[in-house]
Amino acid sequence: MPRAAMTGAAFAALIADLEAALAELTIAAERWDHGAPGKWTAGQHVDHIRLCMEEAATDYETRAAALRARALGPVPRRGFLENLWVLLVIGPDRLPRGGRTPKRFEAGPTPDRAGTLAALHRACDRQEALGRGLTPEERDGLWAPNPFLPKWRYTFPEILRVHAVHVRHHARQIREAATRSANSPRGEFA
Repeated sequence: MPRAAMTGAAFAALIADLEAALAELTIAAERWDHGAPGKWTAGQHVDHIRLCMEEAATDYETRAAALRARALGPVPRRGFLENLWVLLVIGPDRLPRGGRTPKRFEAGPTPDRAGTLAALHRACDRQEALGRGLTPEERDGLWAPNPFLPKWRYTFPEILRVHAVHVRHHARQIREAATRSANSPRGEFA
């Protein structure tokens, strides 16, 4: 998805992409309690995504109130590395592996499937409702710090794209773990 498509005017397409990514994740996480030894289970991957999306929903709802009250400053300018990140990683869906997850985003040990999936979809619904209540210009002017690198920031349309990229990143990890399990001589993770 090119950078130009991460705009307030592209909101419907961004939400549709996020919902498609969540459908992929739900299918990938069918074997909820399975995971490689020492790694997250499929359910823990989904719980991690839920935590990230719930925090983003809260952050952007709070900042939308500030935007409407004219108390949110303009979108900060980006530095060179931050621009590269958005253009070369987020836009084309190339999220690298190996990043350290902040404690607040670490999954619980045994997340409940039904409750976790319901909460994940509620977090998505909150962001969709927020976006529907904003004009395209307000969506472009709504921003919050990057939850992993707080000195950087994402606009509201960009965080929707970040979510979709992040969700697909974890869906791939779940599918790869399941493939390793299926190819293991005893049907276990290697």
